[in-house]
Amino acid sequence: MLAVCEERLEAWRTLQELAGIVTPFTAEVEAKLKEQLAQGHQAELAALKEDYEARLETQRAEMEADMAARIKGQLMGLAGYN
Repeated sequence: MLAVCEERLEAWRTLQELAGIVTPFTAEVEAKLKEQLAQGHQAELAALKEDYEARLETQRAEMEADMAARIKGQLMGLAGYN
């Protein structure tokens, strides 16, 4: 009788899992997937941040060089070397 009950319980749990009802197994799998997705998301965010900061630094350097050239040109013009 006990073996039949255990077999029916296992069958019931299998049916629940197939139906998508959260069981300890599905909850564990869901938690692992959420953790993996979170780690992947954090890695993607870190890569995007690094790319953004590199682009920002490039733009700053270009702006500084452009401003220095404009100031130099204006000073040369004021000094009459234009």
